[in-house]
Amino acid sequence: MSQNSLGSMPTGKKATVATPGTNQESIRKKRKVAYQNSKKNKQVRRIGGSRALELRNPSAGGSNTTQSPPKVVKVNPMIALGVRAKHIKFDFKNYIDTDPVAYTRSLMRKYFSDHVHQGRMDVFTLPLDRLYEWHHSYEEVLAEVLQVEGCTPRRDSVQKAGQPLFDAIRYLEDIWCSVIEGPAALRTAYNKKLLAWQRATQ
Repeated sequence: MSQNSLGSMPTGKKATVATPGTNQESIRKKRKVAYQNSKKNKQVRRIGGSRALELRNPSAGGSNTTQSPPKVVKVNPMIALGVRAKHIKFDFKNYIDTDPVAYTRSLMRKYFSDHVHQGRMDVFTLPLDRLYEWHHSYEEVLAEVLQVEGCTPRRDSVQKAGQPLFDAIRYLEDIWCSVIEGPAALRTAYNKKLLAWQRATQ
């Protein structure tokens, strides 16, 4: 058996020589497996639309987004009270269809001159019953405004807005005090301009 200059070679399996293409393929497979494992355990998202990545651990329930309780919008009670006051004033104005003095004067004419209602006290008492209902409702509004606001300019404004209703009641009550004594007593008070609605125009 001859030997070359490098010495004798052992017999057996041939040695496998890795080529560059084989190494690159193996690296690609390992990187793919590692990426898939990483994707299973973590969530990846872009930060602010940039190329930077943020890794987040998934929560046990799947989504880590918590919903905040719905916000309760507090309504200013003065708004509701103002609406109630306006409704009362609207109904009152529609009922008398003029100002309190002119309305009272029209009832006086009806009491003395109308052939159907002449001399009847209900010319004044029936309207008073209606006005008392609105007065009661408006007083409730004023009481609630006082609890909410206290003695403030806004409460004074609400009270001032209801003054025509209060005046109409005062005028009719004053007439009632005379008419219970008969038409003559009311006529005398009228001729002497002693009635409340007359004094309001002087």
